[in-house]
Amino acid sequence: MEKDIHTNKQNFTRFLVLSSQNVISSKNNKSSVCFEIAHRSGSLADVPGIWAETGINLTKIQSVPIIGKPYQYWFYVDLEWSNEELYRRAMYMVMRHVIGLSILGEYEQQTYSIQKINKAG
Repeated sequence: MEKDIHTNKQNFTRFLVLSSQNVISSKNNKSSVCFEIAHRSGSLADVPGIWAETGINLTKIQSVPIIGKPYQYWFYVDLEWSNEELYRRAMYMVMRHVIGLSILGEYEQQTYSIQKINKAG
């Protein structure tokens, strides 16, 4: 593993590992998901509300406009969970509130340590 390949000491370099095989692990506790919702009042609040009620932590959300569909967006989110059964149940509940849903990947959450940088002075 290479070290110190970054240009900013406070930046984390992340790599995505893809596989043509479905890798199922009991250690999985994080996922990346994208979904599309209807353009109506409150529709975006429904989905994170389900995750919150089932103890799933939403750690990232990003919206991307859908070309050719005014006012429609794909929402890309990262989720963390500690109970896989609750996570699966929540995802089935979410499917009733969205137009489209894709689980992009499920994996084990990694921990990162932040090193304090001392300035010479």
